[in-house]
Amino acid sequence: MGDGDVHSPHDLPILIAGGKGLFQTGRHVVYPDKTPMTNLFMTAFDRMGLPTDQIGTIGDSNGKLTQLF
Repeated sequence: MGDGDVHSPHDLPILIAGGKGLFQTGRHVVYPDKTPMTNLFMTAFDRMGLPTDQIGTIGDSNGKLTQLF
């Protein structure tokens, strides 16, 4: 966790590995502070052919992460 004392889901280092062409690999991408992790999940689902408009409760996700592909 970003802050283990409060189980904060912010400032988490995330590693995406693979080679099926779903994501552009071999680089370091930084997103703005407070970017919801559910945006990463929405992007992954979309790239795997499972499009969705929302993950979690309202306000958890707010868009796809276009810099990943």
